[in-house]
Amino acid sequence: MIFKIAYNNIRNNPKFYIPVILILIVFTFLFTTLLALSFGSSQIYKKSGSEELLAVFESNRACVMASLVPENYKSKIEGLPHIEDITGEVRHIIVYAPKKSLTIAGVEPHKFRAFKNIEIDDAEYENFAKDPHGVIIGKKVQRMFKWKIGESVTLQRMNFNIRGVFKLPLSVYNGMIIFQKEYMQKIVKKEGYFTAITIKIDSPENKSQVSETVEQLFTDHPAGISCKSETEFWGMTEKQMGDFGKNMRVLTGLCALFLFVLIANCAAFRLKNRHNEIRILRIAGFARTKIFTLFILEPLLTVFITGIGGSLLAFFVWIKQPTIGGEHAIVPPIAVTPMIVIISILFILLFSVLSTLLTAYNTSAGMKVKRI
Repeated sequence: MIFKIAYNNIRNNPKFYIPVILILIVFTFLFTTLLALSFGSSQIYKKSGSEELLAVFESNRACVMASLVPENYKSKIEGLPHIEDITGEVRHIIVYAPKKSLTIAGVEPHKFRAFKNIEIDDAEYENFAKDPHGVIIGKKVQRMFKWKIGESVTLQRMNFNIRGVFKLPLSVYNGMIIFQKEYMQKIVKKEGYFTAITIKIDSPENKSQVSETVEQLFTDHPAGISCKSETEFWGMTEKQMGDFGKNMRVLTGLCALFLFVLIANCAAFRLKNRHNEIRILRIAGFARTKIFTLFILEPLLTVFITGIGGSLLAFFVWIKQPTIGGEHAIVPPIAVTPMIVIISILFILLFSVLSTLLTAYNTSAGMKVKRI
């Protein structure tokens, strides 16, 4: 009964609710996008690396993506204590269209799957390993370029064959083209160099010992060598973008505050001067608690509709967007996942409850109407 009255109140007041719903959808879309960027900027880099793996890279490069670690360092590290496996990776950024950048990487096929838990068909991966000019692409790259397995592609003077498509959810790798190491080194003119060497150790307890040993081993390197967890390595990329994640979290907080105030003002405006309606409800036998519930339910229902609309709009708009930023930006994907949509809706409902609770209470409590 109360739900039906709340629904009819919304439906019968289009001049008020249509503009309110449209405005709230826009700001919910913005809030969801910022929330996804805040979440993505930290989670995507965490998913891209691992605390169980160590990354060896140049210390004093302005950009960690430009790190140059001699390939022969790998053989020197292999013999150290507590090391179970080791591989190297070459990374580079290309501009494939105005203001659109893409990360490419060269890996050792016989090692890559042991270090990265990618989801890919075994036959596709075997075809990639056998083809010197073969590549595997992340799911987001496939959505962006519509490439098909078996297709031969020319991109930025690079010629390669699509041998497979992989998934690594919430990871930078999901938006990468993965080459074989030798071909990649030749393409980007980094023969004999890795961007980073990745080490798998026997136990997390030995991480500090291995890191210290590796760094001391290469003290003669002109730019210095660091050995840190892979998570730290990828986190440095975020820092070098100017604390992108931190800025996004501040903007998300400001957007949340604005949404809170907006919802509160809309609720207060709608509940203002409803004396006649309350009088009729009291005459009809509605207790103060039921009127209070109605005043809460009406804005909640409105916000629930806009929360779903704005969050789903963000989901479908950004699901095909691999990266944002300028030509040389390394910005995480806008990770509007189903979980982000749910979190966004819950946050907005919370804003609605908190902002309308006091308003509804004051309105219903202040209306003391005698029964006739």
